[in-house]
Amino acid sequence: MADKPNIVDRAKYLVMDGESWWHTLSHTVRVAVIVGLLALGYGYYKGYKGRPIHVDAADAKFDLVNGDGKHHLLQIKHGAMTFDGKAVSTKDVPKLSFYGIELKPKMIGGITSSGNPAAGLGLEFAHLGPLNADLLATFPFVGVGVSYDIHIDKLHIDNSEVGIGVGRDLEAQENAIMIYFGVDL
Repeated sequence: MADKPNIVDRAKYLVMDGESWWHTLSHTVRVAVIVGLLALGYGYYKGYKGRPIHVDAADAKFDLVNGDGKHHLLQIKHGAMTFDGKAVSTKDVPKLSFYGIELKPKMIGGITSSGNPAAGLGLEFAHLGPLNADLLATFPFVGVGVSYDIHIDKLHIDNSEVGIGVGRDLEAQENAIMIYFGVDL
């Protein structure tokens, strides 16, 4: 029984050896930051991996080369599309995911319910069709929001959204609602 230190001796050792506590805490924080950055990087990669490509080609010919070096001709003429002489339609293209998780930065500006103007950055982290879930970090507002994508074909606007967020107005020191407009970066 004399070999085991009692609880008081253990407590004295832990309190007196603060350096080991500091190293353990700093190591834990570093590992958490690295894991968090890796998770954000993976989300950013997955969000841009399946991003749709928009090509406005009224009457065009495209020479495509596959991995074996064989040439294919994609031709668009009067709204009809042919691939190597065979008619194809856009319904042959698999549908894009209606929902997903992605990291898309945006610039936002708006006004809080306290009457303070707010401008800063936002981060879209998820979407469901035209609805987006955003993290908002502006001066003086911090919070989360939901935004709706704006698509106006005649004006070629497809990178904007309007939204509403809830959070904290740091200037007024109160909880607030913010109406905002965002532009994708």
